[in-house]
Amino acid sequence: MIILGVTHPISWNNGACILVDGKLTAMVEEERFNRFKHSPRASADMSIEFCLKRAGVTLDEVDYIAIGWESAERQKKKKNIHGSFCSGSYLSGIWMRR
Repeated sequence: MIILGVTHPISWNNGACILVDGKLTAMVEEERFNRFKHSPRASADMSIEFCLKRAGVTLDEVDYIAIGWESAERQKKKKNIHGSFCSGSYLSGIWMRR
């Protein structure tokens, strides 16, 4: 089973990871490619491409795509606790491709 994990494009630190048969094969943040610290609100296109290449698979071979995001309520709570926006993705949905 191949699972591609991607952060929601409206998050603070965008990136992707891929698991092949339960083992983490690759994980990278988008800032490593575009050289823009944290890459807020940028899609993780280059991270996805890197993960797929590292795993030696195509997007058509991916069984599930997991998208992580935070709710506005959670972000508000974190802002109240830390005094500023603090990032972090929490798995909120898994989509089956087939």
